Amino acid sequence: MIAQTITFYPSTRRQVGGTVYSDWFNAEALKEILAVLEVTAQGAYTDETLDVTIQGKCPSGSGNPVNLAQFTQVGNVVASVPYSEPLKLSNFSKELRVKIVTAGTAVDYTFSVTANGR
Repeated sequence: MIAQTITFYPSTRRQVGGTVYSDWFNAEALKEILAVLEVTAQGAYTDETLDVTIQGKCPSGSGNPVNLAQFTQVGNVVASVPYSEPLKLSNFSKELRVKIVTAGTAVDYTFSVTANGR
């Protein structure tokens, strides 16, 4: 079985609210992945949130991505950094990406989203 490391979103400091997407990654040769969100820095938390959703391309060809798994409201759970949270997926589309949504008064996160697949 092929082992592969995927970098959906490299370690980046994000200081603005909004939504960004990673590029699509071809996961056709993989049977399972262990995705990891790693937060290495967080500003003074008041109401900031970081939501990361792993999406797959819809096999029907409709163009609408399918939400497969999510790291939710990360700002609420990060008591200290570094913070790491894994998610295991074994049922997913041939192409994957991450959707990142940051919001709040003073957004300030440094984080990455990677995965190990096989």
